[in-house]
Amino acid sequence: MKSYIVRIYRCGPEKRSQITGVVEPAECGKGKAFHNLMELWAILAENSELDGTSDTGLDDHSA
Repeated sequence: MKSYIVRIYRCGPEKRSQITGVVEPAECGKGKAFHNLMELWAILAENSELDGTSDTGLDDHSA
């Protein structure tokens, strides 16, 4: 399972449900920006497919 650094920023008090931020794999530090929860999830899901973990973030050996 990979580790990530996720930096989340809110856009402002009038848009509390809207977020923006950066996801960085802990081992390399090259981040990808996201502008909402769907983009954040897509980045994490894309990276989990590459390393063989499931969409839940658990590896195949977890019950």
